[in-house]
Amino acid sequence: MPRSQPSTGNPFGSARHPPPHFAGRKEELALLNQGLDRLLRTGDPTGGIVLVTGVPGVGKTQLARKFSADAAAQHKGVVSSVVATSVLESPVSLVLDFGRALDATDAARRAADMDSRKNGDGLGVARFFTRSHKEYVRHTPSLATMLRESHGVGMWKGCDAMVLVVDELQTVTPTGMAALRVLHEGNHQCPIFLLGVGLQHTPFVLANPGTTRDAISRPNEPIRLGSLNDADALEAVTVGLANEGHEVPEESALALAAASQGFPQHIHGYLAGALSAIAEHGHLQPGAALTSALQTGHKHRDAYYDMTADKMAPDRSVIYPVVALMQRRDTTALPRRDAAQAVTESGDDGDAVVRQAIEHGVLQLDKGEVSFAIPSFHAHMCESLARGCS
Repeated sequence: MPRSQPSTGNPFGSARHPPPHFAGRKEELALLNQGLDRLLRTGDPTGGIVLVTGVPGVGKTQLARKFSADAAAQHKGVVSSVVATSVLESPVSLVLDFGRALDATDAARRAADMDSRKNGDGLGVARFFTRSHKEYVRHTPSLATMLRESHGVGMWKGCDAMVLVVDELQTVTPTGMAALRVLHEGNHQCPIFLLGVGLQHTPFVLANPGTTRDAISRPNEPIRLGSLNDADALEAVTVGLANEGHEVPEESALALAAASQGFPQHIHGYLAGALSAIAEHGHLQPGAALTSALQTGHKHRDAYYDMTADKMAPDRSVIYPVVALMQRRDTTALPRRDAAQAVTESGDDGDAVVRQAIEHGVLQLDKGEVSFAIPSFHAHMCESLARGCS
């Protein structure tokens, strides 16, 4: 079977992507707001962890940021913070981030410094601030102890709840898991609404970190994101261009939205194509200008698919047997075991390849079946198989 070559460089070229316009996700926002309202009503410090999962580019982080910003704006006593999984590596950096969100940086430093002295750590917070990130890893006092100290210095005064978003949660390490367990058990002076954002296998990562003792035992049912519906995709296109100062014909906006198939990452690519076409033609009327916008959007879409597939393995052709089996059966979904068997028959480790494809967002898993996230991804892989990706 012909072997593919990984894509290199910037797949999106120099075309400018306008800032994303948040559209849709009303049901998902309602679920998140219900959870926060319940936390505020009960004051339960052990509210568990809520997960937003999905394939790359589906808008997970955008949803989490929208929810956390709205929560802080709508509730006087709610503060929000969005951190990368790497921040969980250092209890000190996490507590300092809390202090910044609470506008209580000095109190956060005192809490960290007191815990540092109690644990006999020679670095001290003052020296710690001047060191590189490597010192963060070395300086690892107890997050639970620092939270208790933060209560003593009044860091949480006036805060009814914190919305803490942890992004890319599927990359959490054992050290990060230890911090998650503390946050998962609750902060009795100020409840923390813990919202994790990650790829679709994140629940498995949390439940199977290596030992049962280390597992997060009470993750709530994940909120799994899919593509936007037609109306929301059209809004994202229309408002996205309007925010850039362009009102375009409805026919053109509909064509761009339809081409994106409601996938947020692709909406951004088609918006970039539209801006390039407007810059060249002065308009986005149906005809040459719209055709140019769509062609540029298609290039962004295909580059994104190539980049996603190349992240899975040095050679994306390991997934071709799955694509070929879908074609033979005239289907877009396969039982996971059948997909793995097809890869195994081609000489690769089928279970490992399918797992990697799921973890990197090439395939999605739903009720024991694997498929591509959106139809255009499936079509792209079929075309890649036909030409051997040479």
